Amino acid sequence: MTEMKVQIEELVTLLKGKGYDGDFQINGGPAVPLQSGLEAYLDPNRVLMGDNHRYPLYLMIHSRYRNHEDRTLCTFQVSYGEKKGFGIDGMRMSRYIGKNIKPINKELFPGSWEKVPTADAVNRMIGWNVRQKRKKL
Repeated sequence: MTEMKVQIEELVTLLKGKGYDGDFQINGGPAVPLQSGLEAYLDPNRVLMGDNHRYPLYLMIHSRYRNHEDRTLCTFQVSYGEKKGFGIDGMRMSRYIGKNIKPINKELFPGSWEKVPTADAVNRMIGWNVRQKRKKL
C-alpha cells in the first residue's frame, strides 16, 4: 500500500472516530465517501495533466442535519504534503436555523487533528443541545 493511501486511511479513521462519518463535499463538489473523494483529489494522473492539487482543500460535512433550514455545517481547511500527509489549517462551524436568518459562525484553528472537536462537541459549541434554566423570580 502506498504512503498516500495510508495517509488517507488514517484521516478517514480519525474523522470517523470523532463522529464525522457521513459523506463529505470536497471543494464544494457532490457529497462522496471521504476515502474515495480524497483518492480522486490526490490521483497521480491529475498531477500529470497539470492539476497539481496545491490549491486549498475544503472538506465539508454536517455534524447535525434535520433539514436544510435546521443544520450545522463543518468545513475543514486542509493542507496536504506528500511527506507530512494531511494537516488541519482551520475549521469553520456554521449553524443554520431558518430561511432568512444569518447563520451563526465560529472558527477554530486546532493546529492538529487530535485537537479537532468531535461532532457532538461542535454541536454543543454552536448552541445545540443546550438547555437554559429559567431563574425563578
